[in-house]
Amino acid sequence: RFHFFFRWVIRRCLARADRVIAPSRRTRDDIRSRFPAAAGKVTVIYNGVDEKYRPLDPAAARRLLPPAVDPAVPFALFVGRLDPYKNAAALVRAFDLFLRETGEAGRLVLASHRDPRYPEVFAAIAASSRADRIVFLDGLAEEEIIALYACARAVVLPSLYEGFGLPPLEAMACGAPVVCSDRGSLPEVVGEAALIAEPSPAALAGALKRIWGDENLRAALREKGLKRAAEFSWEKAAREHLAVYRELAGL
Repeated sequence: RFHFFFRWVIRRCLARADRVIAPSRRTRDDIRSRFPAAAGKVTVIYNGVDEKYRPLDPAAARRLLPPAVDPAVPFALFVGRLDPYKNAAALVRAFDLFLRETGEAGRLVLASHRDPRYPEVFAAIAASSRADRIVFLDGLAEEEIIALYACARAVVLPSLYEGFGLPPLEAMACGAPVVCSDRGSLPEVVGEAALIAEPSPAALAGALKRIWGDENLRAALREKGLKRAAEFSWEKAAREHLAVYRELAGL
């Protein structure tokens, strides 16, 4: 079903469109590569980050955390769906490796939605020697996710591909240090404001080791992340969309 949609419906849409708006240069380049006939139509307009994603007072953030998260225990955070390309199972294995190699007392928090189509993450948790250190949270309110961002020792997005990737941007806007993979548009979005690693368990574990015990590194990433996130806004995106519509309308 999805193969049909992406191979046929999108091809027809691209053929009929006067302009194609892509959320990143990586997506633009992928469109040009896979659909050469649309190459001259593509304009890049980055997504934004909502103003509600901002640093919180530490005490207030701790009070907003879900009950299953102990604010006294440092934690790494994953936010996103469980689709295989999100690579959360590799993060579970990376965290197991990180704990075994360092002896740290941290936790891994997975903020997502249970999806029976994708059992890989839960199989990885069941196989982990540190399963008691992994917290899965389902159906969170947005203010709880913002509090998690604000309190996390590190936010990790290990995706195998992203066309944009909002969670790292939201995390940076909340003042969280970010680790992300080197795939898709993620390096383009985070710039020099995040720790970038290959999306393998060994490489992710290595990035966690670097960031976990280095407060100076975390402070530097927080500062860079806040500046980077400030470059992305939905108002800016809306104005750039409006400029495309005006151009097409001859205004």
